[in-house]
Amino acid sequence: MSLHTPSSDQPASGDLRQYERQTLESLATGLPLTQVLHTLLQRVEVLAQVRLHACILLLSEDGRYLQDGIAPSLPGAYSRDLGRLEIGPLAGSCGTAAYRREAVYVEDIAGDPLWAGARDLALRYGLRACWSMPLLALDGRLLGTFANYFLEPRRPLAAERDAFRLVTETAALAIERQQADLQLRESEDHYRHLVELNPQYTWTCDPSGQHMVFSPRWQQLTGQPMLEADSFWTVVHPDDRQATRQAWDVACSAGQAYDREHRVRVADGSHCWLRTRAYPRRDAAGAVIRWYGTSEDIDDRREAEEALRRERATLEVQVQARTAELEETNRQLREEMQNRAQAEELLRQAQKMEAVGQLTGGIAHDFNNLLAGIQASLDLLRRRLAPEVLAGVGNLLDTATQSVGRGASLTHRLLAFSRRQTLNPQAVDVARLIGDFQELLRHSLGPQIRCQLELDAGLWPVDADPHQLENALLNLAINSRDAMPAGGTLTIGARNWVQPDANPALPAGDYLLIEVDDDGVGMAPEVLERVFEPFFTTKPVGQGSGLGLSMIYGFVRQSRGQVSVTSAPGQGCRVSLLLPRHPAPPIRAPLALSSATTDRALPSVRVLLVEDDAVIRALLVQLFVELGWRYRDAVDAEAALAALREGEGFDLLITDVGLPGLNGRLLANATRTLRPQLPILFITGYAAGNAPPVPLVGERMAVLGKPFTLEVLVDRVQELLGKPETLEG
Repeated sequence: MSLHTPSSDQPASGDLRQYERQTLESLATGLPLTQVLHTLLQRVEVLAQVRLHACILLLSEDGRYLQDGIAPSLPGAYSRDLGRLEIGPLAGSCGTAAYRREAVYVEDIAGDPLWAGARDLALRYGLRACWSMPLLALDGRLLGTFANYFLEPRRPLAAERDAFRLVTETAALAIERQQADLQLRESEDHYRHLVELNPQYTWTCDPSGQHMVFSPRWQQLTGQPMLEADSFWTVVHPDDRQATRQAWDVACSAGQAYDREHRVRVADGSHCWLRTRAYPRRDAAGAVIRWYGTSEDIDDRREAEEALRRERATLEVQVQARTAELEETNRQLREEMQNRAQAEELLRQAQKMEAVGQLTGGIAHDFNNLLAGIQASLDLLRRRLAPEVLAGVGNLLDTATQSVGRGASLTHRLLAFSRRQTLNPQAVDVARLIGDFQELLRHSLGPQIRCQLELDAGLWPVDADPHQLENALLNLAINSRDAMPAGGTLTIGARNWVQPDANPALPAGDYLLIEVDDDGVGMAPEVLERVFEPFFTTKPVGQGSGLGLSMIYGFVRQSRGQVSVTSAPGQGCRVSLLLPRHPAPPIRAPLALSSATTDRALPSVRVLLVEDDAVIRALLVQLFVELGWRYRDAVDAEAALAALREGEGFDLLITDVGLPGLNGRLLANATRTLRPQLPILFITGYAAGNAPPVPLVGERMAVLGKPFTLEVLVDRVQELLGKPETLEG
C-alpha cells in the first residue's frame, strides 16, 4: 500500500492510528461490523498514492473458506464470480495467506503460480497485483484476510509493509472486538432466558443474609410487586417461619450450605411447599462475598408423600390379598411346570426315536445291499450249475434264498420304522379297506377273540399307502390277540377328526382317527415308554421280533400322521392312529399290472447301469452278459451323464437311488432332459428322503427294492420295455 508520504511514513501512520481509534469508537456505538470495516477500507483507499482496491474476507464457520467479502471499490462482478475462496497452499494471495498464517505479496498475478486457478478471472477485471495478510486474533485464531489489489504489477516498499500491517491489526482488532461483544450479548441473553425459564425460583443476598434480591418469578408466585428480606419472611407459613429463619441464620453465621423445606403463601392465598437451597460464593481468602439460592416447588412431591402415608394404613390388607393371589399363581405355575415337564419328556422320547430311526435306516440300507449281493450270487449259481450238481445242492440254495427273504422282511420293518420305505400314498376308503380284510382278520384272531367294528358314516378318505395301512392294522390286531390269551374283545373304530391347533407332533387340519382297542392284560408304564423302540418286546424269545409297533410308528409318521398308545396293567390297550385326510375321493378299483407275456424273443438290450456297490455292480454285469444284453456300467451319476452326452444309444437306465454326489432322483431328472423317453429302473435299499408327496417314480419309471431275484429284475425290465424275456438257457 502506497501512502502520501513526501518525506516519511509518519503522517500516514498518524492518520491510520486515528482511523484505528475511530474504528473502535464506531464499534462501541453499535454500528454493524461490515459498515465499520467498509469505512476503514474507504479511508485506506483515500490515503493510497496509487489506485488500489482494498478488500477484507471473513472466515467461514467451518474454517475452510474465506467469504462475505467487504470491498468498497472492487468490481462486484469479480467478487461474485470468485465466490467462496477455499483456503490452501495454492489458493491465490488471500487463500494462501490464510493457509500460511503470514503475509503473501503477489507482485504480478499474470505470472505467479499461486494464481493459477483464478488468473484469468483477475486479469479480466484488470487486477495485476495482490498483497494479502491474515487477520489473526490475539489468541492466534484466524479471522479472515486483508488484501490490496493493484491495477499494475507492484512490489511493496518497507513503509508500505508497515502500513499494510497496521491496517491489518486494526481490522483484526475490530473483528475480534465485535465477536467478543456478540459472545457477551449471547451469554447475557442465554443467562437471562435461563433464569426466566428455570422452573425454580432464584434469589441472591449479601454475606450477612439480610439484603435479598429476588427474580421476577417470585413476584408471580407470591403476588407481591416487591419482595425484600423482611417481606419474604412474612410469606413463610407461620408454623414454619421460626425454624426456617433460625436455620438460615445458622448457615449465614457458619458460611455453610443451606437446605430447608418450608411452606410459603402464594398469590391466591393458599400455601405450597418449597425446598430452598443456598450456597455461598467466596473470595480468594475464603470469605463469603455473596449467597446464591434457589427455591424448588415440591408441593406435588409432598402431596404424594402424604398420599403414601394414607395408603400405608390399608397396605396390610393389600399384602394379604396379594399373598393369596401369589399362592394361587404359584399353584398354577407348578401345574404349568408339571405339564411342561411332561411335554419335554415327550419331546425327548421323540428325539430318541428319531435318532434310533436314523440309525436303523442306515443299517437296513447297508444290510439290503449285502442281501442283494447274496441273492444275485444264488441266482447265478442256479443258472451256472449243471442239472446233476443242482439236484444235489438245490435244497441248500433254497434254504439260503429263504434266509435272504427273512432278512429282507426284517430290513423292510426297519425301513418302515425309520420312515425310509417307499410308499405309494393315495386316497384310501378306510371302511372299505377294513371290510375287505375282515374275514382274514377273523381267521388270524381265532374263535376265542370277538371282533367288532365301530365305523362312523361318512368317513373321510385318508392319504396313505393302502397296503401298509392294512399291514399296520393286521399287526395291531395280532398284538391284541396275544395280549388276550384267555380271549376277549377286539374293537376297531374310525371317525373323522379335526385338529384345531398345531402342535410339535401334528399340524392343524382334517384327519381320520383309527382306534384299535382290546381288553387284554395291558402294559406297565416302563413298558409303555419303550413300546415303539425297535427290537423291544415283552414276548418270549422266538415269538416276536419287537418290530411290529416300531414299523407302525414309522409308517404313520412318514404318512404325516401321529400314533399314540394308551394302556395300564389289567385295563387293556388302545392304539390310536391319526392319518391326514385326502382331498380327492378314494380309488375304488386300482388297476392291477398285467403279467401276461408273449412269445416274442427279447432282442439285445443296451443298458446303462449306475451302481456304487462294486459287488452288486459286478453281479448285474454277469447277468447282462449271460442274457446277451449290451451294457455300460458307471459308479456315479457324473460318469453316467458323461456316457449319455456321448450320444451312445441306450434302451434302459438302471440306477441305484443312494449314489454318492448326485443321487438317483437327480440323475433321473437330468437323464429326462437329455433322453426324455428313456425308461428308468431304480434299485434301492430304501427310497432317499422322507417326504411322501415327492414321487420316486414317474412315466416309464419303476422301483425295485433290494434284495431282489434276477427273475424279478428281468420281469421288471420286461414291464418297462414292453417285451418278454426268460432266464432259461
